[in-house]
Amino acid sequence: MKRKPIFYIVLIVIILLALATAGLLVYEIAVEGRTDSIPRAVVIFLSCALAIGKMLSGGQGSKQSRAAYESAYANIIGGSFTDKARAKKLYTALDRRNLGRYKSALAILNKLYESAPNRDEKFVTAFFIAICYDDVGAYIPAIKWYECAIGYKRHTTALSNLGICYKRMGNLDKAILAYEEASLLDPSNPNPYVNLASIYVFDGRYDTALEFADKAIALNAGIAAAYSARAIACAMLGDRDGFYAATRAYALNGGDGKGLEQLARSMMAPIFD
Repeated sequence: MKRKPIFYIVLIVIILLALATAGLLVYEIAVEGRTDSIPRAVVIFLSCALAIGKMLSGGQGSKQSRAAYESAYANIIGGSFTDKARAKKLYTALDRRNLGRYKSALAILNKLYESAPNRDEKFVTAFFIAICYDDVGAYIPAIKWYECAIGYKRHTTALSNLGICYKRMGNLDKAILAYEEASLLDPSNPNPYVNLASIYVFDGRYDTALEFADKAIALNAGIAAAYSARAIACAMLGDRDGFYAATRAYALNGGDGKGLEQLARSMMAPIFD
């Protein structure tokens, strides 16, 4: 989570206050032989520790984080979690996941899932449980929870993420099925087409990869991954001009053109013969 400069200023001030208190306490005990200020110093230390802990935890459940998460996951959360207390717990879990505290995040999400009053909240909590496992590379439980979420709502993002997990597990057929359903649910979304193009390149079906890469580009000409898949497909099909055109577009959209060319060479693409 990106911090504003004021965060570091306040943090430094709190730390300096704690250090100053420690210095005064040592002076009074060692030089003046006084101990009456110890209780006051303990209170100050505890207050500083709590303030630092709260700041480093990201202000769990704060209005700012709620707004950020509602914006980032608008298509997932939607109008669910109308109960403020449950919503606060959800955003606390997301804060903890963002800080890498997955065990704590999962504990909250599992409780929310078990007590969810409707299918919408079941979907949201199952989705974020899957995300937590996905983050740490635990793809088997991630797949379980993505499938659980999809059981409550057939959702493009959940299906796309499920497909990625299946691909990482080497199950290309199931990955393709997940991506295809995602594309059918939201034909205007280029991401499932990018995923399909990528997986067909991975599987050596370059004509099909080219078809899906072009579909993605037609919907959004700014997706670097679509040009990457297109470039490799063209290289493997012997289309030199297509490869370099896609590589240039890939670089213009933030990709590493030289790295892409090295990849194509490592794959023994015929355009380099």
